[in-house]
Amino acid sequence: MASSSRLPLKANVKAQAIDDSTQAAQAMVSATLGMMRELRDAIRNNPGRQAEFEAEIDRLSERLETQQARHCALADLNASVRHYLEKVPPGSSIEAAPRLKVRLKEGESLTRAIDRIRGEIADQVRERHRVLRAELPIADRKRAARAYVNELAAKGSPNITADHDRFELSYPPSFSAKLDVQALLAWLNPELFRERLCAQIDAMPKPKFALSTDAKRERLREIKAAIIELEREEEGLIEKAADEGFDIARRPDASPAVILGIVINKKAHVAA
Repeated sequence: MASSSRLPLKANVKAQAIDDSTQAAQAMVSATLGMMRELRDAIRNNPGRQAEFEAEIDRLSERLETQQARHCALADLNASVRHYLEKVPPGSSIEAAPRLKVRLKEGESLTRAIDRIRGEIADQVRERHRVLRAELPIADRKRAARAYVNELAAKGSPNITADHDRFELSYPPSFSAKLDVQALLAWLNPELFRERLCAQIDAMPKPKFALSTDAKRERLREIKAAIIELEREEEGLIEKAADEGFDIARRPDASPAVILGIVINKKAHVAA
């Protein structure tokens, strides 16, 4: 069961309802499969009614596809919620999130509103994929190359032993066991090494879409926040639909925290 005594009351009711719906969907699939088996047995005992029974089997088969799809979606959602709750640190505080008051646009139905929100979520997901594929700008690549050469040069720098009787260079055993040619080249002539690397970077194909590391991190943070806000609005619409007496299926990949209407206070875990 996905429900937990650690959850706020409303969240616990929701988790239990998802679990119950999953079991009910499985029961409907099993019942339909049972009726189809009975009809196949009936054909053998009543060959004269074969056409009638086969027509009913076809009708049930179409229903079964819908039932199985619904059960799979609910099972995925239930597993997602359960997995999310299992990962919550034991000492954390699970609190109810403020309820979002949803408003429909003028002339907009609930189903149209949910379709609109889900379209916006899909747009944000596509943008996240685009940002994740963003390459590093040329200038940032060169900065990374310079830092890389500096690290190599430090690694390739030998230890010097010099006294009245001897002069020796030594490296750590790990370096000596497998000669690090890059580190030696960087130590011998770091400026030339940097110049050659930067020249090779200039010869590479120019990135079509590039973001610095900081810009990429910030853009992904913005997208995550936007998706969470849209999902909160989506869940509010689903709850409103339920209040009005009709069911709208949740997306299996929706945020479990948003569905349950909870926030995790990890500071309570740290304080403990």
